[in-house]
Amino acid sequence: MTEIILKKPQFLAAASLFASKDMCRYYLNGVQIEPDPLGGVFIVATDGHRMVVFRDPEGMTDKPHILPVSKRLFNACKFSAKAAERELIADGDLIHLYEKQNEDEPDARIDVSIYSEIDGTFPDWRKAFQNIKVGMEGVSDSVNHTLLAAFSPMIKAAYGTRADTLPIRLVQFGPEPMLILHEQRDWFGLLMPLRSKQIESNQLPFDIGIEPEAEAEPDSNQKPAIAAE
Repeated sequence: MTEIILKKPQFLAAASLFASKDMCRYYLNGVQIEPDPLGGVFIVATDGHRMVVFRDPEGMTDKPHILPVSKRLFNACKFSAKAAERELIADGDLIHLYEKQNEDEPDARIDVSIYSEIDGTFPDWRKAFQNIKVGMEGVSDSVNHTLLAAFSPMIKAAYGTRADTLPIRLVQFGPEPMLILHEQRDWFGLLMPLRSKQIESNQLPFDIGIEPEAEAEPDSNQKPAIAAE
C-alpha cells in the first residue's frame, strides 16, 4: 500500500538538512510528512533551534509519517538543473524515485532506497507559531549566525542557485522566534533567537565620521500646504 507520494522530492532533501542528529530525540531525526487539510502535504523538519515547513500541493499521504533521509536519498532527491520532473513514492519499506520521460515512454525509475520509518511522535510544530502576531514587528534579537547560514544549503537543495532564489527576509514579531520568508512561497522557516547581553545597542558600535543632517528651518514666506480655516 502506497504511503507517501511527493511531486517535489527536492523539498524532502532540503528539509532533511534541518533534522536533528540528537539520538535522545530520535523522533526529530527524520522529516515529518503529513496531510494538509486543504490538499497536498506538509514537509517539516526541526532540530529545536530552527525549523522549515515546505508544502507540496500535489503530494499525498494517508497519515503523518516520519521519514529518515539517508545520504543516498538526499543526493537522489536534491535539486538538479539537469533533472526532469520527478516523483517519489514510498511503499512499504522501499522508496522509489521516478523521472518523467517523454510522453511516449513510461516514467523511468532512477533510484530505489530501503527505509524504516521512525516510530515516534513528532511534536506539534504549529505551537511555535501560536504567539506570532502580525503588527508586532520590531528590532530583532540576536541570532546564531551558523544556524542562519544553514538556510543557504537548504535553499540550494530545493531550488539550486537561480538568482530569484537568493533573497530571504527575516521578520520578528516582538520576542517570538524569527520567521524566514522567501521569494518562493512554498516554504518558510523559523529560527529561535539567541538571548545575548553582548549586543544590546541598536546603534553603530563606533563613530564613522558622519555628521547628522541639520533639520531645515521653516521658511516663513512659504505658504502652508493646507490653509487654516
